[in-house]
Amino acid sequence: MLRHKGEFVEAETEYRTALRLYEKVCKADHLAILCVYTFLAEVLAAQGKHVEAEVEYRAALKLQEKTLGPTNQSVLAIRFELIGVLYRQDAYAEAEMECRTLLKLLEEVQEAAHPLLALSTRNNLAVVLNAQGKHAEAEAEYRILVELKEESLGVDHPDTLETRNVLRRIEEQKAKGYLQP
Repeated sequence: MLRHKGEFVEAETEYRTALRLYEKVCKADHLAILCVYTFLAEVLAAQGKHVEAEVEYRAALKLQEKTLGPTNQSVLAIRFELIGVLYRQDAYAEAEMECRTLLKLLEEVQEAAHPLLALSTRNNLAVVLNAQGKHAEAEAEYRILVELKEESLGVDHPDTLETRNVLRRIEEQKAKGYLQP
């Protein structure tokens, strides 16, 4: 409840307490422990404690992958959140690797089952590629993304228009010589 009310410091304390209690009375793969790791990571990230959030997301990811399997919806969601935390730490190469891993897993479970997660992950991949100076790769990802968004959301959807606009800005910067491939 505290997490939903934006009381992140208090929520962090409560989740840490809950985690200690659950670890005493439950198996490591108990659903309650898996959930608390994820909730703790979320409140840490909300407070800007990205290094700590990464540790908790990785712990949650490790346990949930082992318990639920790598293509479980909760596991895929944790991997997606981990990408954001890595990006905010400027750990772009790691974020790129996680994006590629997540896209591969989504292909295994058919992206159509998780269309928004697939689109968001591909967008994140384009962003981290761009942040690393891999402009040609980022541009290629944005082109694919525009195509996918046009197919799934429509040509006039705000997300499609925004992505098309980002692509246009990249093309303009490239034409002016501001971006190198």
